[in-house]
Amino acid sequence: MTPIQFQLISHSTQEGLSYQHLRFQITTEDGVIEPQDLRRLKLPNEVQWSQGIAIEGKGPIWLYSYLVHECYASSWVGCYDPRLGIVVVSSHTHAHFLSLRDDHYPDGFKDFVKKVWKEKEWITTCYSLRYSGQRAIKGIGFRVREEENGYKLIGTFQDKNGFGARFQIRLTDESLTTLTWAADQLNQSYRES
Repeated sequence: MTPIQFQLISHSTQEGLSYQHLRFQITTEDGVIEPQDLRRLKLPNEVQWSQGIAIEGKGPIWLYSYLVHECYASSWVGCYDPRLGIVVVSSHTHAHFLSLRDDHYPDGFKDFVKKVWKEKEWITTCYSLRYSGQRAIKGIGFRVREEENGYKLIGTFQDKNGFGARFQIRLTDESLTTLTWAADQLNQSYRES
């Protein structure tokens, strides 16, 4: 028996885009695998390469790297993160992708994020961010934030009750110049304070 078992589940996004959820489970008694186990690894025959694939499971980072590489022929590959939803890490399509966790959001947040994502063709992905410092959110706005691993385009939303949430916007080009341009465009279209 192979030390890694797969389960392939058909899904569709909130927008009706079909994709496959590839769950893996390490089946060894001690829950440990070795790199040589990859030699016997076979993806399910039912994989539809014309669709995207979201990978999920508890395993080492090198296993995720291997699976992303093996799924490269699909239209896109994402990794499931319980905090963020599906994060697309490789894509061969210009199809947009929206990933919002199943959380309690401010009134109108999901509709607003979906509207921004649909109206701006240059946005490839949006996903909600974890809750921290939400009381500091005032109105609707967009800014570029510098973090240790680069720059990020962040949107904020506040409902009429003062409840706020943040989301990240991903573009094909994430240079500082492009992210700054995008923040300016989004603020011109949607900003409220």
